[in-house]
Amino acid sequence: MPAEILSVCMEQKVILLTKILDLSKQIEVKCKQETVLLEDLPEKRMCLLKRIEKCDALVKNALSELPLNEKERLSLIMAAKTDGFELSGGEKLLAGLAKRSISLSSEIVRLNNNSIRTLSRARESLLKSGNLRNKFNPAKAY
Repeated sequence: MPAEILSVCMEQKVILLTKILDLSKQIEVKCKQETVLLEDLPEKRMCLLKRIEKCDALVKNALSELPLNEKERLSLIMAAKTDGFELSGGEKLLAGLAKRSISLSSEIVRLNNNSIRTLSRARESLLKSGNLRNKFNPAKAY
């Protein structure tokens, strides 16, 4: 039973990460426009992230039900650390989903960093031109 939960959760996680990647691409495009209107894209992304957290909780719970040696092995497989392992069919599926999940996560981080960088540059440009007043003082935030 825990093995089925693991593969269903990992499949769901890949689907959700793919949707987050799509939203991140939309955000990146919108950040490059002259007038930046993100609409509800960040909120949609946050909802998907919460669903991923639920998947992760289910995975953690399913792993906790397994004997220690199986738990350790599957934890490594789900972290895509399979060097030197001979994998069964189900384990190969989990390893593939884990690798895809890691790849999607890396691409999402890259896109988000690009968007943040683009917005920061635009903000700095507006500050220098006098078209935006800096209402946030980082020194007073702490």
